[in-house]
Amino acid sequence: SEFGNLTLTRLYTIHVIVLPVIALLLFTFHMALIRRERLRTAKIREAADDPEIDFQLDEDDPVKDEITQPYWPYQTTRTLVLTLILMGIIIIQLIVYPALKNQHVSVGHDGWEADLPASEIKLEAPADSYIPYVARPEWFVRFLFELRHLVPKELEVLVTAVLPGVILAVLFLVPFYEKVFGEKWGQRLAIFVYVGGLLIISGISWYGIQMERNAPDYALKRSQEIAYAARASWLASKNGVPPEGPDSLLRNDPKSMGPLIFARHCGICHTWNGHDGTGQYIMELKDGKRVKATPRASDLAGFATTKWLTEFLMNPRSPKFFGHVGAMKGGDAILNGDMNDWADSYVGPEGILTKDDIEAVAALVAREANHRDFKPLSEETVKRGVSVFSGIDFKDKSGKVVDFYGYCAQCHAMKAGDPEEEGGGAAPDFNGYGSEKWLTDFIRKPGAERFYGDKNIMPSFEESKLSKHDLNLLVKWMRGEWQRPEQEK
Repeated sequence: SEFGNLTLTRLYTIHVIVLPVIALLLFTFHMALIRRERLRTAKIREAADDPEIDFQLDEDDPVKDEITQPYWPYQTTRTLVLTLILMGIIIIQLIVYPALKNQHVSVGHDGWEADLPASEIKLEAPADSYIPYVARPEWFVRFLFELRHLVPKELEVLVTAVLPGVILAVLFLVPFYEKVFGEKWGQRLAIFVYVGGLLIISGISWYGIQMERNAPDYALKRSQEIAYAARASWLASKNGVPPEGPDSLLRNDPKSMGPLIFARHCGICHTWNGHDGTGQYIMELKDGKRVKATPRASDLAGFATTKWLTEFLMNPRSPKFFGHVGAMKGGDAILNGDMNDWADSYVGPEGILTKDDIEAVAALVAREANHRDFKPLSEETVKRGVSVFSGIDFKDKSGKVVDFYGYCAQCHAMKAGDPEEEGGGAAPDFNGYGSEKWLTDFIRKPGAERFYGDKNIMPSFEESKLSKHDLNLLVKWMRGEWQRPEQEK
């Protein structure tokens, strides 16, 4: 009932075993007919007593030459040359087409690092209904695919089963056209069948391809498919294909599955670089039109990094952070809560905190996450961050030590930021903030006392909603922890 490995295995078996055997039997039958005709012609030639019948080659009569020439080496040579030409076309198609069809499409979307250039991707991603993919047939059967969409559903069987049979029957009967309609009209009908059929097939295929490429989301969907194909190819080349099958390459990969899990569980409220993690935008109906939905919670791209924390502390009310949480039940308390009051009082031109102060304390908190690209902090940055977080030896913009009543430890606990007393109380605990364990615990139970407590408005994701396997992939993806090509260098 599902499209998967068994589907491909069975179709592959049909194509490499059943169809070649049928083709070989047809070829044998064809050669037998040719041989019978040749022997019949030879017998006529031997038994001919009619002096008007001339079986000698005649340069002025190519039709007679065609009849009287032996199969070897004349027709054999022509057949072999045509066979070599067709094989050459197929080989070129196999080499050039995969790269040609992807040359105008980017690999992935915003924030996705390409694992392979498009020119090096030879196969699509493994067959897996969980991975984004729009099923498209190859160019030589594209017309059947398009016809199937042009007819009502109840008539699909005519296109998928009856029409191919009719086409094969028409082609099978081509050698008999001359016997039925005469030589002149039989040849014309054969030419009409071949040329007309190719024009119709090419036109329908071209129309379908153009319609698809003109769709608004074609480039994004195709870039996603190429990105997953590149990822699977690269993982297979580095790690091999596991016994569980090629689909497990992506199923156990944070880079591949993280965006999909985020879109399904988190993208309803949060965004990632403005989208749902996969490059798609959540849409909603407004005045009868589909428009981009307004996010209800923070954009989590770069969560717990120095840059993300700096932007948040500078303006918590920004649309990127708490700007729209008021639309959620209980969100007003956060939108107009202590964090925003703190920013209004201590940040900005009139506040006591400089941008350097904000960046220093943001870097101190970001150190708890220990991201893969986090650079060690200088002693000066640590000292400055600790003074902002704990209020100890805080210096104002003029460099004078003053009392600072907006220090972070009044609400947040973090031993590294408050060495003398860990502090904390009414806001999330920053010990290990943004680390794998912190994120896992937070997603499981954001209403825990060490996080938001009674102020929490985020749903809990227990194992019944989000499996341990998926949660692990989600957290690793959010932290940027996956195997990368540059790690091999």
